[in-house]
Amino acid sequence: MLISAQDSPWAIKAEVTPFFLGAINSEKDYNIKSEGLSGGVDAGLAIRRYLSSSWSLETGLIYSSQEFNGRQRGSVPEGSQISYSLEYYKIPLLVNYHWNWNYKKDLKLTVGGGGQLLHLVDYKGIREDRLQIITIENGERVLYVKDQNEVVSVLERDFFSNTRLGLVGYFGFEKRFSESFSYSLKLKTEYDLSLIDNNYGYDLSYFRIGLEFGIQYRFKKANPTHIEGIL
Repeated sequence: MLISAQDSPWAIKAEVTPFFLGAINSEKDYNIKSEGLSGGVDAGLAIRRYLSSSWSLETGLIYSSQEFNGRQRGSVPEGSQISYSLEYYKIPLLVNYHWNWNYKKDLKLTVGGGGQLLHLVDYKGIREDRLQIITIENGERVLYVKDQNEVVSVLERDFFSNTRLGLVGYFGFEKRFSESFSYSLKLKTEYDLSLIDNNYGYDLSYFRIGLEFGIQYRFKKANPTHIEGIL
């Protein structure tokens, strides 16, 4: 079984999650739809605190890099091609339920979910049609008009929200392969909630579907000190 009398309630996990990425339209999105391949990868460390053999809490720090490719209705009938590359730090707060599967030794099925805070650390956006190219990078929005062959405007401000909230859900299994180590495989979904900061109309609400691979180390309880000859 995954839990023994010598197990500490604390564990640490390294994880990586490649994912597909989609966007959910809102009033600000101007009928954006996915076009081409959009996705990314998460990687980071998580800390888990077992409350019992069936329940645990989990948090951590995850680095996420994603790229969204799509088409947006704009100033021309055929629309604009867009590409947004975003990098986040994610801090999740999750609750897990573990179910012993007696059919298979040292295997547990796990279902869990919760929320997370996403903090934007870097971004680049490109929106292009047959009339113009808009580039957003390093806090600048540059508008280049093709017919005039020149940059006609430069704006400086935050064009993507620095902070946002999201929901997380997943299910999968965990398999112990030594006294302290186990691996896990989970199908994971994420959905971004409404934005916290104001924005310039370039933010989208994203959803992610990915496969999380994890390696967990379960700490052991320290054995009590015994001195021979002392009662």
